[in-house]
Amino acid sequence: MKLKLQKVKSYKGIVRATQKAPYVTVDAETGAKLVATGYFVAVEEEDETEAESDDDEDSDSLDYEALAAMTKMELAAYAEKNGISIAGCKTKAEILKTVSVANGGNSTMIDLQAE
Repeated sequence: MKLKLQKVKSYKGIVRATQKAPYVTVDAETGAKLVATGYFVAVEEEDETEAESDDDEDSDSLDYEALAAMTKMELAAYAEKNGISIAGCKTKAEILKTVSVANGGNSTMIDLQAE
């Protein structure tokens, strides 16, 4: 589930989001809790794509192969730098999938690439 921070400049709790990096990707249960706070709204894929095109070029969007070559720690650092929530992710594979989907990857294709 993709969410966008609204109303405030930053949020630090279950996830971390800022005005500069307002989008987070979380599971449905966590997403429902965050939306209930009033600080986040669920967004469509198109909303995030438009917002990402307006972001500074500091935000790197790497392809699956480049992400897969990273260690678990590097993936976690990349996710934090780019405002991607990896709450609930325990393994490198889970983090990789979450980050890849947040970067616009298709989860079905990511599952196939992982095989």
